[in-house]
Amino acid sequence: KYASPSAALLISLGMAAVIRLFQTILTFGVPCPAGLFVPSLFTGASIGRLVGILAQAANENHRLFSRDVEPGVYSMVGAAAVLGGVCRVTISLVAIMLELTGGMTYIVPFMIAVLIAKLVGDQMNEGIYDLYIVLKGYPFLQEELDVTFTERCCDIMETGLIKLDMSLEMSLQDLRWMIHQYPFRGFPVVNGEQFA
Repeated sequence: KYASPSAALLISLGMAAVIRLFQTILTFGVPCPAGLFVPSLFTGASIGRLVGILAQAANENHRLFSRDVEPGVYSMVGAAAVLGGVCRVTISLVAIMLELTGGMTYIVPFMIAVLIAKLVGDQMNEGIYDLYIVLKGYPFLQEELDVTFTERCCDIMETGLIKLDMSLEMSLQDLRWMIHQYPFRGFPVVNGEQFA
């Protein structure tokens, strides 16, 4: 049984979300380990629960839905939506939320909430971690847009491979020379044309 809808509960949830959001904004930019993942989940859960309580109250008075409204489900969906909008993670976040709930019942609400949050966030700006990379002046390693898969492995692989051939019956002195001659320490071990 959930707590009955009241103005005090709604104000408490709204204030909790606003305070946590403000704390997250303050602590994200300072060099202390405050995190972004859990505060985003908390903020989303508070907002989701607030919406769930409003939907529950509307359903009790007007029977808008055929089933009872569970504010806890709204809380989980809200947590996933806020985290998806902040971090721009989709598939992994839905998998995490499914692990938290322990069932496949809520997969559709999670997917819809996360995808809508990502689409809305992408329209506004880039993800928080991409923006933080730019803010800190770190080199941004983007993937190349002109990636083509027309080359074969033999076109780009090293053909003059240094290998340890067991069919040559190398002496210990030959092995030492080989180790000192080359800067790398790993040699493929073969026996003629076959891997040993």
